[in-house]
Amino acid sequence: MTFRWDIEGLPFLWAPQPSPNDGPLPEILPFRLRLDELTGRLVQQSTPEVESALETAYGLGSMIAGRLDEVGIGRRYADDFLGYLDGNLDSLGGQRVLEIGSGTGYLLSRLAEKGADTVGIEPGDHSQDRFRGPNVRLIRDFFPSDQLKGPFDLVILYNVLEHISDFRGWFDEIASLLAPRGRLVLSVPACDEFIAEGDLSILVHEHFSYFTADSLSYTLSSGDFGRHQFESSGVGRSWYATAATGEASWSPDIGSLINQAQGFRNDSLRNVARLAEFLARTRNASETVAIYVPIRAINAIVMSGAPTDHCRFFDDDSNLQGHYLPGAGIVIEARDALFSIPTDNVAIMSESFGRQIRDVLRPGLPSATKIYLLDELTT
Repeated sequence: MTFRWDIEGLPFLWAPQPSPNDGPLPEILPFRLRLDELTGRLVQQSTPEVESALETAYGLGSMIAGRLDEVGIGRRYADDFLGYLDGNLDSLGGQRVLEIGSGTGYLLSRLAEKGADTVGIEPGDHSQDRFRGPNVRLIRDFFPSDQLKGPFDLVILYNVLEHISDFRGWFDEIASLLAPRGRLVLSVPACDEFIAEGDLSILVHEHFSYFTADSLSYTLSSGDFGRHQFESSGVGRSWYATAATGEASWSPDIGSLINQAQGFRNDSLRNVARLAEFLARTRNASETVAIYVPIRAINAIVMSGAPTDHCRFFDDDSNLQGHYLPGAGIVIEARDALFSIPTDNVAIMSESFGRQIRDVLRPGLPSATKIYLLDELTT
């Protein structure tokens, strides 16, 4: 490893908490970022402390954000991914489909409606009975599992690959479960722009890999899924990929990757300092601040040690409202609470949805309330 960034402590994000602590799990854990020269990925170096916490979290049902569901943003993510499947695969009627990390089983239920025979495997308790049915079988176990019997025409990894510290063994297991013309379809967070912008929020202990377009291609090829194509998602920032087994030639530019990693570290530290300055300045001026989409700010807040006693947290995700994030004893409120009791400033921390959120908030807030987008806070 030619790049190292050891962060003393980042919040251990695994599920919204009903009180200002993570209950049975630590609130803060060290984070070790490295560059994998084989695939070009930025990776979190596994440690026994992190692995132990993650095993417990997955058993309890980790679901901090981005899960697929029938309502809210989860429905938007699901519809977008299903649109990708419809555009890149033949009819799913009669196909055997396995989803690894199936969560509630919602995606499988949608695929079953299209005629697929679906199986999901998920280690946590995600209220799996909600979507269980004749064509949706859900197994509570870690992958790989003796309970899975192939072959499958399609294996789906929706926002799962980034959670795996040793994906090569997984790829071997998946290949063994695929039918002769079977395919692997996956979604991973697209980290290209986050890395280029020094956006520290992408670093979470649940994610061992931070994929760009190039490193995703190198990773699939290194796992013998050399025949692949991918495209960007229509909602949020993700890469969608369809892959089949086969060889491909590839060779990462190590010098460029090292420079990219160093740039990410330097830009992240600069952005942390700028957010800290903003929070200190507003507090000194006796001004209140609303942090919108606080999960995108919590890393920088914790790293900076900035004061937050003048801050409130807001999010449109009902699963987060009334709950807390580790590292900050601030309850997450709904939008209407901000309209009822406005703050002097609003800092919107989402790059993907920032302008949409601003356009919704502006008419409901006093004209004196200043609204900042993420790029305005970090430039």
